[in-house]
Order: sequence, then structure tokens, then C-alpha cells
Amino acid sequence: MRNAWRSATAIVAVTIFVVATLWWGLSPACLAALSLATWTWRLAPRWGTGAALALSAVIGVSGTFILMTLTPATPVPFPMVVAVAYGAALLVGLLGPRREPQVSQLRAETSVAVAASLGAVAWATGLVIARLKGGSSARSWGVLDDSTVDLWAVRHFADYNGFPLLYNSNPRPLEHALSTSLISFGTPLDGSGGELAAEIAAHSAHWTIMIMVGCFLAGTFAAEIARSFGGTRAWPAVTAAALASGALLAGPATGFFLFRGQINGSIVVAVVLASAAIALRSRVSPRQAFAGLVLATTVLMLVWTPFAAVPGLLALLVTVRHWREVRVDVAENGRRVLAWPAAASVFFVWSAMVIVGQQFLQLADGGSAGRAHAATVPTYLPAPYSYGLTATLFGMVFILAALGPRKAQRGVPTLVAMGLLVGGAPLFLARGGFGGELEYYPSRYLQMATVAILPVVIGMVLGTISRRPGSLPSGLAFVGSLTAAVLAVIAPLNPLIERWRPAPMLVVAGDYFGPDAAVYDRGVTYADETNGVRIPWNLDIPWDTHVRYLLTIDEEDRHLAFNTAERASLRNRQDDGVDRLCQIGAAHRETVTVVTADPDLEAAARALCTPADLTEMRFELAAPTS
Repeated sequence: MRNAWRSATAIVAVTIFVVATLWWGLSPACLAALSLATWTWRLAPRWGTGAALALSAVIGVSGTFILMTLTPATPVPFPMVVAVAYGAALLVGLLGPRREPQVSQLRAETSVAVAASLGAVAWATGLVIARLKGGSSARSWGVLDDSTVDLWAVRHFADYNGFPLLYNSNPRPLEHALSTSLISFGTPLDGSGGELAAEIAAHSAHWTIMIMVGCFLAGTFAAEIARSFGGTRAWPAVTAAALASGALLAGPATGFFLFRGQINGSIVVAVVLASAAIALRSRVSPRQAFAGLVLATTVLMLVWTPFAAVPGLLALLVTVRHWREVRVDVAENGRRVLAWPAAASVFFVWSAMVIVGQQFLQLADGGSAGRAHAATVPTYLPAPYSYGLTATLFGMVFILAALGPRKAQRGVPTLVAMGLLVGGAPLFLARGGFGGELEYYPSRYLQMATVAILPVVIGMVLGTISRRPGSLPSGLAFVGSLTAAVLAVIAPLNPLIERWRPAPMLVVAGDYFGPDAAVYDRGVTYADETNGVRIPWNLDIPWDTHVRYLLTIDEEDRHLAFNTAERASLRNRQDDGVDRLCQIGAAHRETVTVVTADPDLEAAARALCTPADLTEMRFELAAPTS
């Protein structure tokens, strides 16, 4: 009777939640987060908190992407399908059987989970404070640079009611499908400021979930490694969890991802750590672990393909380690026990052939020159990297693994490091080595690999030092940590990259991503322009550039290739000179209203530009926000 009452209560509560989400036009993000938390709670007694979250995350991400490929074939609006699917997942997680954890396990898991929550809590707290504080970047942090390309893809997906597989030219659509899935029901798809605000909210909610999941996985994985290398004492695991969780929010890590609008950086780090967490607990269920790792491989293949080497190698490790027991399981229970690995493998093969295959064919057709060109795309701001720091961190993984205790889980951290090296090798081979300043893709790969390996090193160092203070491994761990810290402090950084302030502090301050009034608010307001396009120019320097980038998603023809003449003119990174206004006027077929605080701008433009350039251009004086 009690179970029936509990089930009925859960069904009614979840149904009300789903209906309220649809009725009031709320984002399904809350349903997604609750479903993820519920499944983590359900699986944690068996898998441990970190691996439970990792499995729930990779299955949830894969399921959402598959769902978004199916919704274009249905007449039902995708936000309704997504909300119902998340509600169903939440309900199954609540009502399914759950093994109660032992008291000792609960205490150990709780202390680590609290410490591992440091980064997620800090990020959420920063967002709340930013909403309450004037001049912050409470909403602007999600609209910068490459985020505008993501938002354009989100709008494209929304117009097709999901992922337009038949019209796809996007080799990495997963991140855009996930952001699109969180758009609220009833959002007007009319190019208005309301649509843009809903798209930004969905993109930011997706990114927030990824940041928080990544921080928590970093903490729990570092704690697992610390226990494996250090024994049963609690303080190394708790300390490693707190340090690793907080470290992911550093300015050169998440701070840079946000500044460059690179949500895929947060996804890559989270999924690499999820792969490591699943492999570390693979003995719980080798079949499910293998399936989870195949899903993680597929997810990374659809986000940043070289990183798929990490879960790929870990899946191989799980196969070799547990081959015999899986064979026994199949002999005793039949091939049905292979349902999860088979389903995950089908998803991988389908994604490789249908989505990613086109990209590899293009690279193959281009020959070595084409691959070299793809690897050396220039950028105005390479990702922060330091060969010395990265080499030190990877060297510590291999050395401490070799000198670690026999019972330690040495294979997983070693293969994580090897996978990251293998994934990056083609990029550096294509560019001809390590010389000169790194271009866009090599610098990004090196930065993300460094961020991903950091929790591994933190766990190994604290575990090694706590196990045998004064020993050779402990001394090497201490010296390596000190060397890495010094290299991180003295590494040269571009002035545009924030070294000291973590991402939550940057959001609250508002002076790095731009205050909402000058970036987000202005972009949403200008998107409501019905007579052509409205752009700021010398109005709020340097934030005008962010607004113009944001408005490039709002071109009249919504389904053109992204790099049109109109968009290229607005995304030109030259100084805000009058000659650029000439380029914009020449490129646009519709009216361009230039809003400026410079009373001499119109006269200067008419003196420099040809009359044809300014035929559709209007000038409007306005006061800056500050």
C-alpha cells in the first residue's frame, strides 16, 4: 500500500511539473537537471556518486541527441517531446528499485560529494549574485564570440523542429542539438528579440549544466584516484575533490571557454572525466561500463573528434580486463545480456557513417595539404597553453603510475593520458611539429587536454604524498607539483586572457564578458528591429563588437550558410574604423541603422565611403550605458 501511494504521488507530481513547464513556457532545463540528479541518486549505491553521474550524463546526452534527430519527422513541437521525455526519465528514476547504501559507504561518499560540489556551488552562487548585482554579466557570458555561431545553429535546428539530418552540413551537431532541446515551449520562431532571448537562455542553461557536471566529476574522480594511490584515509580524497572541482573554474580554463564562446570545451572536459569515472568502476558491471564508454566515444566524436581516443582506449581496457567474465555471463544468460553494448555500438556506427563520415571524406580528398590547412586555421587569440606545464603534468601521470602501489588503479589514469596524446598527434603532425605559435585547433586541443588531465594529477599527487611521506614517489610528486605551479604562474598569457580571477568572479564583475546593459540587453533589443539590421558603433567600446557578432544570427534569410557577405562584414575583427562601415553598407541588401555616441561618425562615413555604400545606411545618436 505504501509503495502504491508513493508511486501515485510521484506520477502526479511529475505530471504536474511537466504540464506546468509547458503551460508557462519554461525551459525543460529543470526537468533535465532533476532527471540527471535522480538517476545519479539511484545508481550511486552501486556505482559510486561519480560514476553514477557519469553514466547518467552520457546516457542522457546520447538519448537527447537521438530524440532531437527524430522530432523533425513528427508534427509535435520538439519542446513538448523533450519535456515529456525528461519527465518520463525522472519518473522512472524515482520509481525504479534502488539498493540502499551501507552506512560506511554513505559517510565516505557524502564527504567527497560535498567537497566535489565546490565548483558547481561556486558557479551557481556566482550566477545568483550576478543577477542581483548591477553591471554584471549575468546573461552576457553566454553570447560571446563562437557562442553566436552556436546560437545560429540552434535557431536553424529550432526552425526544423530538431536536428535537420537530411539538410545537415554540421559535422559536430551534438552541442547544438542539446542547446536546442532546452528551448521553452511556445517560443516564437520569428527572429524577434523574444526568440533570441529564449535561444540564449537555452544555450546558457545547457552550458551551466555542463560546467556543474564537469566540476563535480573532476572532484569525484580526483578523490577516487587519491584513494586508490593513498589508502583509506579521508583527507586526501576530500582535499583532492575540492581542489579539482574548483580548479576547473580557473580563468585560463572555463573563463577562457566562456570568453571565446566555446561550450564544446566544457563538454569535452566533462565527457573525458565521465569516461575515466566509468572505467574506474567497470568491475561493477563490465557490460554497462563498456556501453557507457562507447556512448562517451560517440559523444566526443560528435563534439571534438580527436578526444574520442580517450574513451576508446578505456573501452579497450575494459574489454581486455573483463573479457572472461563477460563470456561466462553470456554462456549462462544468453546474448540478451549484450543488449546495452550492442545498442551503444549501433549509435556509434550510425553517427560515424551518417554524420562524421562526410568530414573525414573531405579531409581525405584534400590530401596532406588540405589536412595541414585544416590544422593551421589562424586565430586572433590562441587558447592559453604552456608546453612546459602540459609536459610536466603528463610526465607526472606516467611516473606516479609507474611508481604507484600494485593495488592502485594505474591503468585508467595512464590510458587517459595516452588517449589525450594519441588524439592530439594528428593535429601536430599535420602542422609539422611544435614550432611557432600554435593556431586555433592545436592551441585549443592542448589547452583542453591540460584542463582534462589536471584532476588526474591532483588525485595522484595527494594520494601518493599521503601514503608514504618522505619516499621517492612522494618527493617526486611534491617536486612535480611545485614545478607545475610555478610554470602555471609564469606562463606568458595574452592580455585578453584572465589569469587570476575564476569564472564566477568574472561573471559577477561584468568587466570581462561585458555588462548586460551593453551586451545582452542591447542585442535582444536590437534583434526586434523590423526595418533591416540595427548595430552599435562607437557606442560602448569594446562591447559593441559582441553585440554585432550576436546580431549576425538574425540575417533575413535564416537558412543561408553562416559565412555570408553580410555576416562576414559584421564579424570583421578590424578596428572600428569608418572603412568598416563602408564594407558593411556595401554587403547589406537591407537598411542598416548605425547607433553611435560619436556625433562626427556620419560625416566621416560620407566623406570616405562611396554613395552606393551608404544608400541603405542610417545614423542615430544615442548615449552610452556608462
